[in-house]
Amino acid sequence: MRRLLPLWLLAACATPPVTDPMLDAVPTDAGQAVVVRPRARGAVAAEATAYERAGAGWSRAFGPLPAVVGRNGVVAAADKREGDGHTPGGVFRIGTAFGYAETLATGLQ
Repeated sequence: MRRLLPLWLLAACATPPVTDPMLDAVPTDAGQAVVVRPRARGAVAAEATAYERAGAGWSRAFGPLPAVVGRNGVVAAADKREGDGHTPGGVFRIGTAFGYAETLATGLQ
């Protein structure tokens, strides 16, 4: 049976390159990642692309798809304040979001 690996959400402020350096920030135990990028600095409209770890590298699972971020765009997580209308930028663990496994990984609630 295939083991599910943690899913991570990444929000970034820059335009996506052909190879995505945001994936370098994903912990090595993650098998999937979703990268969300605003279309322009301060924009609400964004694109989400899902990746799956394939051997030593990443392959695109789907996307980019239309997405939405905070009404004031994305800001570094350290600068995020409650009610400021920003989506925090950074690498965030989502955990098991869907799928199946014989047992849940320890530490998940």
